[in-house]
Amino acid sequence: MQKNNWDATCPLCKDVIDNPICPECLESEIEQWLSGKDPIYLNKIRKSIAHFDNKEINGPKCIKCNKQVEICPYCFIKDINNIIKEKHPELLDEFHTFFGFRHDYQENKIGGDNNG
Repeated sequence: MQKNNWDATCPLCKDVIDNPICPECLESEIEQWLSGKDPIYLNKIRKSIAHFDNKEINGPKCIKCNKQVEICPYCFIKDINNIIKEKHPELLDEFHTFFGFRHDYQENKIGGDNNG
């Protein structure tokens, strides 16, 4: 059992959740970014987002809203990246700029070497 949840790991990538921002807060920021664009972007991406709901996870509290963080922000952003890549590739570069999603870091995580 984790005392302070400082060593909680993401069930998807198995890394420590060292930036505890919940998917709901990240989703809100993504929706805010998309709100200035064509509403079709927001509707399609909103429908595509799968929410991870695992009550067994005892992760840290979100630094923004104080809800439980079930997965790391990286895994959530990676999923959004894949949705945008598939549905609206014209937004990909701007998404990377706004949300700091680095391709080289993505490749290292996917390959299992997270030292990058």
